[in-house]
Amino acid sequence: MENICKYKYEDYLDYMSRYDNGSGFEWITLNSQGWTKLIHDMLDERILADFNLSPVKERCWARAYDNGRRPVISMFPVNDMYATFEWGWNFEYIPRISGNKCVWARTDKSIYAHTFRLSDGFINGGKTEGYKESVFGRMSFKKPEEFGRIVEEIDRAYRYVNKDIKAYFEKTSTDTGMLTELETIYEHKYYKFLHPENLLVKACLENRMGMIEKAREEFEEVTFRSDQLKEEYRKKIGWSNEKVNSALQNKKLGQMKK
Repeated sequence: MENICKYKYEDYLDYMSRYDNGSGFEWITLNSQGWTKLIHDMLDERILADFNLSPVKERCWARAYDNGRRPVISMFPVNDMYATFEWGWNFEYIPRISGNKCVWARTDKSIYAHTFRLSDGFINGGKTEGYKESVFGRMSFKKPEEFGRIVEEIDRAYRYVNKDIKAYFEKTSTDTGMLTELETIYEHKYYKFLHPENLLVKACLENRMGMIEKAREEFEEVTFRSDQLKEEYRKKIGWSNEKVNSALQNKKLGQMKK
């Protein structure tokens, strides 16, 4: 088990600020930069040991592409003071929609989880035990010794989601497993609202797996902000109308010969 006692208040003094909110007490706050440093100090080695992922940018861990994708663990912000963990996959062959543009997310700087999960405890929300276990923050405190609460929350949340992350990556390590996951998550009301691009990811994966007709049908179900953006996305994945029609015709001819 990680020795969390080694993370001391004194080591993060450069990232502390003090203020009086009018209550007569002086409060101490760890700033965002210091919180990020503490998260990496605590988790970089553990995430490497548990998942073979290394930090690629602030609050984000991944590894090199293998078979067109790579696993990603990152922070899901609740607000400026609190966060939880998210985990998922970044696909080399799937672009992302950023505003009114279609862009690639292949570099460490631009890495993006095309599909991801959060802990069920967090999704259930409210004052449930799972929510409390999965969320951690950089709350203000009055005494230096209370800094330990921030450390304990990061450790507790990581231990809470660890088994779920392991199960997810094992379950989705193949294209077939990933497709099953996408079919499940797309029907989940929370993710359907939070991340509607799951259907687009599903269509791209189906296209890669040779399920061209089904991929085309689902691609057409996706709502884009404009026809121009939709066409730009189609071109990015090398999937012009002409190519798709040709592939569908070849498939039908093959079925007729049988």
